Amino acid sequence: MAKPLRKLKKWLSYYGRALWIALVVVVVLWGAVYYALMTNQKTEQVDFGDARQSELAQEVSNLGFEGGVELLDEGEFAKGRAVMQRLAPLNLASKTPQGNAKAHLWMAEDLLAGKGFGFLSVYPLDASGSKHLVSPVLLDKGNLTARCQRHLESAVALDPALVDATVLLAEVLLAQNQRNAGIAVIHQSVAEDSQIDLSIQLANLLAYAGDNLGLEESCWHKFATLGREVTGSKRGDIGVRIDYILYAMVLEQGDLAESAVGKFERDFGEQNEGLVKSLKSSQWYFKAIDLLDEENFEASRACEFLLKAYSLQPGRSEIVAALKLLLERYPEVKERVQQGIGEVSQQLEESNPLAAADLHVFLAALNPASAEAHMIRAHDLNAEDPSLVAAWVGFQLQEDGPDFSELEGALVRLIGNKKLSQAEDYSLLFTLGEVRAAEGRWYEALQALEQALALSDGPNKDLHKMLGLAYDALGQKIIADEHRALAAH
Repeated sequence: MAKPLRKLKKWLSYYGRALWIALVVVVVLWGAVYYALMTNQKTEQVDFGDARQSELAQEVSNLGFEGGVELLDEGEFAKGRAVMQRLAPLNLASKTPQGNAKAHLWMAEDLLAGKGFGFLSVYPLDASGSKHLVSPVLLDKGNLTARCQRHLESAVALDPALVDATVLLAEVLLAQNQRNAGIAVIHQSVAEDSQIDLSIQLANLLAYAGDNLGLEESCWHKFATLGREVTGSKRGDIGVRIDYILYAMVLEQGDLAESAVGKFERDFGEQNEGLVKSLKSSQWYFKAIDLLDEENFEASRACEFLLKAYSLQPGRSEIVAALKLLLERYPEVKERVQQGIGEVSQQLEESNPLAAADLHVFLAALNPASAEAHMIRAHDLNAEDPSLVAAWVGFQLQEDGPDFSELEGALVRLIGNKKLSQAEDYSLLFTLGEVRAAEGRWYEALQALEQALALSDGPNKDLHKMLGLAYDALGQKIIADEHRALAAH
């Protein structure tokens, strides 16, 4: 009897645990089935974390780039940014760029906002005396920088003609101590589209510190390869010919560059007059950059080179800015700058009136004695520029017996234009208030001044002073005193 009992105990010990586990599983499954049958509640679907974000996603899901820009202009930053994020995906699983090129550029600019980019369009005068500059912006190799670079690379790949993306990418690379990579990016962009002119940014890059030996080796290798191509199978390829010329300029081979430009003009000049002038202008600008390498920098020679560059390519704001910077550091070149700009402005008045207007503004700043005449001429040439209109009105108000109706009409036509910034709208409204006040139309003046106050981004003594005068003239002494008090602080 003992033996059968031992067998029974052994059997129960061995199989009992299995039976117990099976029982537990059956109970759990039965409970799950019962819950599913008895519960009639649908699970709530939540997109992007909460209902507010889901609603936002639905609202922006069908908008394109222009729609995103409109939202941003209207102050709907969260919605506008959501549009840009959707249009500028960074697909880590694929190296093929996707989305909208301008949206990628916007995302990069947003991530880099306030960091001081745009320096490659500035004449690097601080490099004079053979000093190599360090990028004014330095970026680490963290996640933020990597995202910015990928957005810009995507923008350039999707739209090679988007020059702002190319320049910003070159600056981001320079900020990571990769100057030569930035130079390569610009060369690649120009090689792909012969109409892209980034010669100024390319020249300015050379003034910054980098691996000069590596740059020289790679450039000579590429220059030799292009030299064989432009005399052989690719002689008729405009992009290759331009790339060859730019490499000659980078390598400071002035004679070769000049010869190549001459041959380019003979081969393509009739159909590409503007392109020929651009290349000739670039030659002079590169010479102005090369002067920075000399131990004794000659401002007068730099001035001549920049003036020649501008005479061939008027409208290049970077060259005008370079002349202004040169003038600030070396006042002795003022007379020559004034003479040269005056000659160019006269030539431009018929062919390029907008550029001529900008030059007249420059001349007004150079010579206060004739500033009024230059500002009036600038306004005549470009009556749609808000800054010119405001300056022109200011000069007219200083004269005896100005035509107030003409002044008011010029201001009213511009105020509210979508192309104007908030600061420009403010300036025009304030000036409109002054014009109406000068005629004694205080109620209408007050309307313009209050609109200006709504756009003001901080205390403005002149505005509060005018508001004080307006309210005083309308018998509102208490409000007038409040504005006078604000004007006094």
